[in-house]
Amino acid sequence: MRKLKNPISICLCICMCLGMIFSVLIASGTTVSYAADTKRELWLIDDVNYALVKGTRTALSETEDLSPYQNDTGTMYIPVSIICTYMGASYTYDVESGAVNITLSNKSVVALTVGSVEWTLGGTEQEDFLIPVEVKNGTPFLSILMINGIFGTYNYYDSSMGLVIFDTRSVTGYSATTSSWSSQVTTISSIVMDRPAGTEVLADLENNAGSTTHPRLLVNQEKFDDMRETYNLAVKRDAYYNGISLQVRNGVNCFNKYFTVNERGEVEWKSEEMRQSVRQPHYLYDENGNRLIGVTEYTYTDATTGEEVTLKLADGLPGDGYDYGGRSNVNTFTSMMRNLAFAWQITEEDKYADAFYLYAIELDKWEHWGEGHFLNVADGSYSYAIGFDWIYHAFDNEPEKRDQMADILYRKGMMKGYYSIKYDTTNYKYSSWNSNNDNIDDVCDFSVSRAGKHAWRTIQRTNNWQTVCGAGMIVSALALAEYEDYQDECAYVIENYVKSVENCLAQFAPDGSYPESPTYWEYCVETYMNTLVAFEECCGESYGYKDVVGLYESYYYAIGITDSDYNIWSYHDTSPTTLGASYFYLAAKVYNDPNLAAYRNTMIFDRGWSMALMDILFYNPANDNAEFSAPLDYNFKGIYTATFRSSYDEDATYAGLHTGPTVHDHSDFDCGNFILSMDGIQWCGDPGSENYNVTGFWDTSNGGKRFKLYRKSLEGHSSIIIRSSELVHGQKWVQLSGSFPVINTFYTDNEGGYAISDMKGQYGSTCKSAYRGVLMTNSRRTVVLQDEITFSSATSLTWVLNLIGQVEIAKDGKSLTTFMWDGNEKKTMRVTLLTEDDSLTFRKLKSNETVLDSTYTTYKTGDTLACDTEPRIVIEANNVTEFNVAVVFEMIGHKDEVVGYEKVKMSDWTTCTDEWVNEANKDIIYPGQEPTYKYQASHFAGANRDLRNAGDDFAKVGEILARTLIYLTDYDKKNDTVLREVEQYMQYVTRYNYEVEKINNSFMDVYLGVVPANPVAAITSGA
Repeated sequence: MRKLKNPISICLCICMCLGMIFSVLIASGTTVSYAADTKRELWLIDDVNYALVKGTRTALSETEDLSPYQNDTGTMYIPVSIICTYMGASYTYDVESGAVNITLSNKSVVALTVGSVEWTLGGTEQEDFLIPVEVKNGTPFLSILMINGIFGTYNYYDSSMGLVIFDTRSVTGYSATTSSWSSQVTTISSIVMDRPAGTEVLADLENNAGSTTHPRLLVNQEKFDDMRETYNLAVKRDAYYNGISLQVRNGVNCFNKYFTVNERGEVEWKSEEMRQSVRQPHYLYDENGNRLIGVTEYTYTDATTGEEVTLKLADGLPGDGYDYGGRSNVNTFTSMMRNLAFAWQITEEDKYADAFYLYAIELDKWEHWGEGHFLNVADGSYSYAIGFDWIYHAFDNEPEKRDQMADILYRKGMMKGYYSIKYDTTNYKYSSWNSNNDNIDDVCDFSVSRAGKHAWRTIQRTNNWQTVCGAGMIVSALALAEYEDYQDECAYVIENYVKSVENCLAQFAPDGSYPESPTYWEYCVETYMNTLVAFEECCGESYGYKDVVGLYESYYYAIGITDSDYNIWSYHDTSPTTLGASYFYLAAKVYNDPNLAAYRNTMIFDRGWSMALMDILFYNPANDNAEFSAPLDYNFKGIYTATFRSSYDEDATYAGLHTGPTVHDHSDFDCGNFILSMDGIQWCGDPGSENYNVTGFWDTSNGGKRFKLYRKSLEGHSSIIIRSSELVHGQKWVQLSGSFPVINTFYTDNEGGYAISDMKGQYGSTCKSAYRGVLMTNSRRTVVLQDEITFSSATSLTWVLNLIGQVEIAKDGKSLTTFMWDGNEKKTMRVTLLTEDDSLTFRKLKSNETVLDSTYTTYKTGDTLACDTEPRIVIEANNVTEFNVAVVFEMIGHKDEVVGYEKVKMSDWTTCTDEWVNEANKDIIYPGQEPTYKYQASHFAGANRDLRNAGDDFAKVGEILARTLIYLTDYDKKNDTVLREVEQYMQYVTRYNYEVEKINNSFMDVYLGVVPANPVAAITSGA
């Protein structure tokens, strides 16, 4: 490094260093004095070819990809061209020499060279940069610190989102916190999203796919032709063929259940009851087609057969067709229609198209498709639109039927979205359009009584309602685009839904982790990706949809939140299940990432999973040989959760710690929750979702019923309950806008890793300090859950472990084992309590016993929709000022195995190999590893029998012993049955030896009486 030459270079170097320092400070959430102001800032995003320059969206290049990028060392590089634009500077670049000359606004010239760390200002050498200038697509790129050093800028940098913001002030007002992420993502959306007009989208469709070309949603005819060819080849046991066959079978099964072909070769309903069941549970209709209001059962005589027909509502709920929660089931039927369309495409049998039409006619008789719970309209419309697109050409000879089905989708589906945007029903009031107080039901065929708070909101929703409703409405509009009578509404719907979907994008920030749960992630990504691929297939454009912050990374969130046997961490409103990964092939295509395809390949080709519909639509055999790799450990900042695993192989160890706020969309009261899978079994998990229709399920207020429902409460989670009147739910009630625990320390290496959270704020006013941590160590085979808590005054708490298996607690309460059978193999996990407080022990709660009296269960309240408790292990600490425990989890094959952890403070945690554990256990003989002994209990039992029969026959006893003493050379000295027989045998040996000794002693007495005491001496003396 050269020495500083002059004050100017010193100033620039200081600017460079300050930029680095402020980057670190701001990204860590430090409060700053300057307010954010996009009108004076420069915003850039990793791998996005647009920037926000002082509030204006600007393309980095119209011809080349000049998007910022992070190199292999994690350094963020920015094109010099956009920095010059922002700073009012200019530059030249000589390709042959690699010279880059930047003329600053004050006319000073900065000279750099590609590949070099040296630079000059006004011809004067400056302190070397740490890293050199790079080139991408013919344009020089500078690192963040180089830019700060040259231009005197400062920056905010969030590497997890790939976001960098430059400002000429000393610092910018942003932080890496939940509240700041939301506003940042809103601005990022204005950069990455094209926000096309609806008419522009329809024009792109016309120019790309062609407005009359079908199929065009998700895939085109070429893909269906490929699938048909594979299907007709009937390559049995091939996963792709089997997946296609399964989807065809779904259509066949639907047809066989509902339809038949009459003697005239016409498709008709199998029975009147089958036909009407498609309308259930909405209404019953009499033999003349009249709707029967409030009737749950109806009997009439069939005029043709003379037989009596009785119709019943499936769930006994007459009327508008909602369940107790106001939901419709239209998607159940429109999904079947999509199956019929798929079967027609592959088999080319017209009966499936005819059945599709009959289905559509019945669904048109529904009064509505669930507009009071708009997700149902969207879901139903989406499946209907896909099916309609796929089966479009089946009706080339009957266009009137096709037009009729298009009109059904228009009226029952897409127009409900159109009305809900144009005539917003927020809070049961309507927008200023209704100056004449017209009845909205008459104006837009949109029921006020059903709209309510569950109608569509284009601006209020910030969760997956945006993606679900957007997908249903946009895909419907794209399916109907060639109908001139519908085009105005199609354009309006597309334009508004494209904008509204931006409201939910903060959910993916900063790293793709999803707050509502893994299954809600699946629902959100599924519908979002449906829209994305529909745009790309129809219009040849994604309109920025794929560049959403965290969307691509969310697939790795899905991997990280799932154990190695594909069981998800079922936090919040989701139930224990396996990962829904059928969109991984699509993501691999969209993001050109074969690694995602390799993950799905492992599930299908190695583990034997069946291909789902989305798998076969986007399966690419070119990725068959891709090898999967991913980090073992993740720190998900967006959900304040850390996970660790031993490997991605089957039956690997997996553990995690979840913190964060206790109140947000679909949340459980579960701060500090712990999960554990070992040897193919999820021993510690979440109890799953509650019935959405339980009284108070959506009451998330402080003291509200939601967090008193067992499955939503702390009681259902492996955490700590503070038993204090101050904390009615057992911990602090805190929203996203409040102060809540996060993962403060995260570490990972080859031997394991750990995560530690500061839980002080969750445990009430008497808590002085509190830390909860999870450690994976001993070559990732041992897991430790540790708590270190101090109170200012005596406080009572209950440590809870949601544990499955057949539990046996040791007499001293300091350890337990739990086991489950996996086929014929018994798998045992040992749980060991390490603490200096002898009063703390494990206890198993009794059936339906609760820690808090207020916990709500079926057993305690009689509410048939609520759930009762499941087995839990607790440690109860009463009136303590210290609670310091470590709980060790290990799979064991023998009770004498060493405990793989010696308790230390979490601040002293390290990871290590399992060599010391193996050494400590080296002398243990495990079941199935016992040596084979030559002589068994039966040998000794036979000898004992013979010895008993010999009685006092001394000679015979001696003969038996002489023959059987060899047994003592090779027998199992730890087998109790053998030892009992040996003990009896040795009694005979002892008695025989005693008798022999008596005879020898008697013989010696006679001998000594006859023979001189010293016969040699007598002889030598001449005696």
